[in-house]
Amino acid sequence: MNFIQQLGPLALGSRLKNLSDLLMKEMSAIYRQLGVEFEPRWFTTFQVVLKHDDVAVTEIADVLGLTHPAVVQVVNILDRKGLVTTRQDPQDRRRRLVTLTEQGRRLGTQLAPLWEDVRQAARGLLAETDPPLLPALDSLERALERKSSYRRIREHSRLRLETDLELIDFSDVHTAAFRSINSEWLEEELEITPHDRRILEHPRQEILDKGGRIFMLLLQGVPVGTCVLLPLAAGIVELSKYAIQRNQRGLGLGGLLLARVLAEARTAGFREILLLSHPRLERATALYREFGFQVLASHPLLPDPTGRESITMQLITN
Repeated sequence: MNFIQQLGPLALGSRLKNLSDLLMKEMSAIYRQLGVEFEPRWFTTFQVVLKHDDVAVTEIADVLGLTHPAVVQVVNILDRKGLVTTRQDPQDRRRRLVTLTEQGRRLGTQLAPLWEDVRQAARGLLAETDPPLLPALDSLERALERKSSYRRIREHSRLRLETDLELIDFSDVHTAAFRSINSEWLEEELEITPHDRRILEHPRQEILDKGGRIFMLLLQGVPVGTCVLLPLAAGIVELSKYAIQRNQRGLGLGGLLLARVLAEARTAGFREILLLSHPRLERATALYREFGFQVLASHPLLPDPTGRESITMQLITN
């Protein structure tokens, strides 16, 4: 058993790529032996054009499940080799139609017996696999259509992170972390206004002494996120200073922090949660929407003290 095999499921992508590379390499050798200038990576695109002449690039991409740029790249090579020609669709000038040239048709006829040999050899190879490989690949592809590998990995990362996370109330030892985490994103995305600086420099006086709560999100005991809840009126609270440390972003911590803080707000009896976002903060605003926040024209209890022309958002909890 080689090292890749020892890695098991962890190296699934690498193992499939190695297998693909091996098959492609051997097929390239066969083409070279026959003196044919043809590459295995052109095969599927060439086959679509061979069977559906005068076909649009977008249709080739859809049929093969490839990106438009990937198909364009292959079509351009086939065009330079004189195997296809392209032209604009007279019905829709945005579409590029691909047609086999006479040279391309002759090549298709020349290679047809070889491709039948490949088919038969592949059938023999697959007959030696146990369990049968093609049905297993079909099942794998269907499973990935239902839920991508990206989503599966993120879900497992989220579960792992949840066990390492702790949401605690702010204490004075967290002052530097609270200031650093918030200053980081403000300097990146907007700017630090006098209002922001006053809160970051004096969180106890500006938030805690006014009845608010500052939450610190700890990952294995280290502060990686912050969020503030500041009461505005009976049953109404403002959510602010919501931030994740730069080197911890992209792990789903923002969603976990927001979910826990909103749960704290509901437990405390707040029926209305307000916040100020900003047009530049597209990802944060999209996340707020996922959690049920709606955009308001304004709210009398939440004027913008920063002068940033912020977006007012509201969540009704009951």
